[in-house]
Amino acid sequence: MSHLADRFIVLLDANVLYPFRKRDVLLRFYEAGLFRARWTDEIISEWTQSLLKRRPDLKRSIAAQQEKLSAVFPEALVAGYEHLKSGLKLPDNGDLHVLAAAFNAARSTSSRTMFATSLRLLSRCILLKPLKRTNSSPERLIYTPRRP
Repeated sequence: MSHLADRFIVLLDANVLYPFRKRDVLLRFYEAGLFRARWTDEIISEWTQSLLKRRPDLKRSIAAQQEKLSAVFPEALVAGYEHLKSGLKLPDNGDLHVLAAAFNAARSTSSRTMFATSLRLLSRCILLKPLKRTNSSPERLIYTPRRP
């Protein structure tokens, strides 16, 4: 992985991993060393379960993709964040694991941490500003237009 990846960590949420094209582009950028991607088992489970509900015929393919993610990007898995959830508050408590995982991933580095997730999820979390974390949509991460 390139030294460029030392700049920031991107926590990829389930809604970013669900669409194939977004997942493919972001994983290619990660593989190229443009950032350090992170996710949790919970996030992977959310993504795969959502896709299986819609497309049960893809069960084998989804399982193969999960195995490939683990094999190719073992460093992306964030663990040990569960204890942080009790001190956090979000409008949807089902999303606390995303925020806790991002904080846990950021604790071990001085890099900036970005959330590639729904802006709705984290936009009302006041903890982001004091911790100097950035909340971004995947589209903005991929393409930020230049200002004239």
